[in-house]
Amino acid sequence: MELGPALHLWDFSGEYRTRLGGIGAAVYEWPVSSRFTGSVRLEGSASSSWFNATEVPPEFERHLTWRYGVGIGLRYRL
Repeated sequence: MELGPALHLWDFSGEYRTRLGGIGAAVYEWPVSSRFTGSVRLEGSASSSWFNATEVPPEFERHLTWRYGVGIGLRYRL
């Protein structure tokens, strides 16, 4: 299990923006053979909306920005 802060940085039409959020992941690893290990990783992060309140019309509602992913891996140990 992993939990921690996330810092998102990006260039939005020449204006640099930062958003703080959180990230979490769960990883499961198992031995495949004496030198190989398999893994599955589930992760997700959330931060505040990428848009400032003044940039969207009043009829729009800003939401959290979500990102999630799944990874499958095979590692070779030397």
